[in-house]
Amino acid sequence: MKQRGFTLVELMVALTVMLLLLLSGMPMLGTYVSNVRLRVGSEGMLDGLALARNEAIRRNTTVLYRYTGAEWFVVLPGANGGTDSTLVRRAAAANTALTLSPAAGQVAFSGSGRTFPAGTALTIQLTSPAAGACRAAGGEVMCLRIDLPASGEPRLCDPAAATGTPKAC
Repeated sequence: MKQRGFTLVELMVALTVMLLLLLSGMPMLGTYVSNVRLRVGSEGMLDGLALARNEAIRRNTTVLYRYTGAEWFVVLPGANGGTDSTLVRRAAAANTALTLSPAAGQVAFSGSGRTFPAGTALTIQLTSPAAGACRAAGGEVMCLRIDLPASGEPRLCDPAAATGTPKAC
């Protein structure tokens, strides 16, 4: 009669091989998670900039985008020096490991969707020092940058991407 199944030795060998494969992939998993956190944080800020710009166009008035760390606000300035009204506030607790350069700032959008005062531009560099060095500096983490030209159309780019590619800054 033929026996079916695995012996204990075969099962232990298979589990050992699986464990070694899992352990060899752990460093790559950490880099992947760091890259995803950077991407999520930067896309959230990019969405906030687009929201502030669209609100300014929709209301045909000046709307402010303020950020401090992983938290950002879309603000309607008060009339005649009155109190400001916060339209949207987003705080990403998962992105507290992100470092922004500059760490805090503000940009205004006019009713036409352009930055105000005319010619104002903004660049925000997003990194995660706890995860390691950026690819542009020889590391493995894909640090990103948000560029906001005077036209008011925010763009997310990768400083380490090859020149001429769509992701390049």
